[in-house]
Amino acid sequence: GIPQVGTWKDPDLSFNIINLPRINFDFGLEAMTGKQILLMQQIPFPGKTSLRKKAAAEDEKVFSELFNDKKNEIIQKVKIAYYNLFLTDKSIEITEKNKSLLESFVKIVSSKYEVGRGLQQDVLKVQVEISKTMERLITLRQNRKSVSARINTLLNRAPDIQIIKFAEIEKSQFNLKTEELEKIAFEVRPMLNAMENQIKKNEYSYNLAKKDYYPDLNISLGYTQRADRRDFFSTMFSLSIPIFINEKQSKKVEETAHSVSAVRESYTGMKNEIQYKIRELTSNIEEYEELLELLLQGIIPQASQSLQSAISGYQVDKVDFLTLLNNQMTLFNYEIEYYRVLTNFEKSLADLEFVIGKQLI
Repeated sequence: GIPQVGTWKDPDLSFNIINLPRINFDFGLEAMTGKQILLMQQIPFPGKTSLRKKAAAEDEKVFSELFNDKKNEIIQKVKIAYYNLFLTDKSIEITEKNKSLLESFVKIVSSKYEVGRGLQQDVLKVQVEISKTMERLITLRQNRKSVSARINTLLNRAPDIQIIKFAEIEKSQFNLKTEELEKIAFEVRPMLNAMENQIKKNEYSYNLAKKDYYPDLNISLGYTQRADRRDFFSTMFSLSIPIFINEKQSKKVEETAHSVSAVRESYTGMKNEIQYKIRELTSNIEEYEELLELLLQGIIPQASQSLQSAISGYQVDKVDFLTLLNNQMTLFNYEIEYYRVLTNFEKSLADLEFVIGKQLI
């Protein structure tokens, strides 16, 4: 922490016996014999302490920004899991509706077959489709358990806690341009901020390493008590001499200089990666928006009308059963496709929010 690195080393306190005769251990025999208390303190070269404090402050900011980036990542994962669960529930709902419709087809086909206007193979075809639908439902329900467990895990809850079906979601409104998103990302993305703080920290460490070329000062104060004589007061000043400058201090300066360059390169690479991801995600979002419009306004209404027409035509023997079945499965697939594209749109937004480091919706 900042207080620790900004504080001098603890002073050393020593108690000494000086010049005690070994023959009789008499403290009053020799004039130079005494009992001494000595206090020693190292004082760093001017500027070292402040540089250590500045480096520690930037290091603290690094961890704070990394924490924020990890928090944003968890939010992103929760959102993606949420949309996956929503898609699974909608797929179950549409598949169950499709199963009910196929079961109604069985009655229609069986009725026509009983009066000699239908084929037995049509009855078998629709029964096979119903079996496939039931198999699909089993897979979807199992998948729902897996996605629910994922959400509970991300929320630090027991994996088997039941999650109710989510309400219908509406497509989020998004109209920011790539340049605006890049500006936001370069200002607020926690990972970029952490790298900027790391650069500053390494620069302070580099300057601190250069300060090691200069010696630290050591001061000691002593008091000596003598038997039957006047006491002594003494002081001493000493300097640490950097005699291994080429093997020690210079190498440390080189190492910290390389660290500054490495983080700067990583910072530039991170900015380039963010720019690439923003362009990729905005392109995906635009594509999903166009697909949603096409599905909602064109394909699904047309497929629904085609199905209704096929049902009416089949009942009066103007359309064969295979056409009716194909039209139903086509509508079924497009309805699920709509929710797949919708959730992909929302998941891309969640990814984009993580990349720029800010909630957009």
